[in-house]
Amino acid sequence: MKKIGILIFIIAISCNQKKNSSETSQTKEIEAKETTQKEEENTNKEEAPIPPAASWAEVQVEKLVINGYHTHFVNDGRLLLYSQENFKGLWYYDFQSENKEIITDQMGAGYQPQWADGKIVFEVRGRMRYLETFDFDKKVIQPVEKSKRSLTPTQYAQDIENKPSARLSRDLLGIEVINYEGEKTVIKPQPEGNYISVSLSPNGRLLLYNVAGLGGFIADLAGKTVRELGDVDAPKWINNDQIVYAKSKDDGMQISESKVFVFDWKDKKTYPLKTDNATLFEPSVSKDGSRISAHSSDGKVYIFTKK
Repeated sequence: MKKIGILIFIIAISCNQKKNSSETSQTKEIEAKETTQKEEENTNKEEAPIPPAASWAEVQVEKLVINGYHTHFVNDGRLLLYSQENFKGLWYYDFQSENKEIITDQMGAGYQPQWADGKIVFEVRGRMRYLETFDFDKKVIQPVEKSKRSLTPTQYAQDIENKPSARLSRDLLGIEVINYEGEKTVIKPQPEGNYISVSLSPNGRLLLYNVAGLGGFIADLAGKTVRELGDVDAPKWINNDQIVYAKSKDDGMQISESKVFVFDWKDKKTYPLKTDNATLFEPSVSKDGSRISAHSSDGKVYIFTKK
C-alpha cells in the first residue's frame, strides 16, 4: 500500500509539473506575442512619415487692423509690438482681445523692445538715453534700476534670462558670446565691417548675423562660417534649421521691391511669403515659430501662419 501511495504521489507531482510547465509555456508565448506587438508598434511609429516641422509652402495671410512698423512678438506670441517709422512711440496689439493700445509716445521706444521678467522693456532717447519697463497686467511704466539703465533692451533681457546669448560688441566690430557662467568671448567671423545684428540659435550652437556691406551669415561659436546667406536683411531664427529674412532691390536711391522668405538652410529650400504685391520689411517670429509678422512700406502689418 505504501508503494501504491508513493506511486500515486509521484504521478500527481508529475502531472502538476506538466500543468505548471504548460501554463508557464503559455505565459511565455503570450508575453512573447505582446513584446513582438510592442516592437512592431514602435517600428511602425519610427517608420511612419513625420510631417515637416515648418515647410512654409502654404501659409495663411492676415492683414491686421493696425498701422505700424518694426513689429515684434512678445508674451509668448499674445502681443505684437509696433512703432512709427522713425521708432517714435510704442504700441501693442493683443491677439486675444484684438485690442490695440499705446504704451508710450517717447522717441526711440520702438527700437528693438523686448520681453523680460513679465514686462516689456524699451528705451527712451531724449537728452539722455535710458530704459523703462511696462507691466502689461498693471499697465504701469517704471524706470529700470540705475545699474542697468545704460544697457540696450536686448542686453537687459539677456541679463534677466541668465542663459547663453549673443550680442553685438559696443564698437559693432564683433560678436560677444556669453555662456551659462556669464563668461564673455568676443569673436569676429568676418574680420572687416560693422556687425548689424546677431542672434543665437534655439539650441545655442550657431550664430545668425548681418555685416554691413557683406550680407548675412551663419557661423558656429568658434567663429567658423558654415553658411553664407548673401544680401539679406533682418534675418531671424524660426527654429534650429530655418530662418526668415527680407530681401530687397533698389536703384541706388530708393527701394523698388522687398520680399520676405523662409529659408531651410539644411534642406536648401526657400519659401516666399506672398501678399498682394506689398513690399515687406523686418520679419519677426513668434516664440513657437508658427507665425511671422512683417510690415509694408506704408505701415500695413501682415501675419503669416503655417497651415
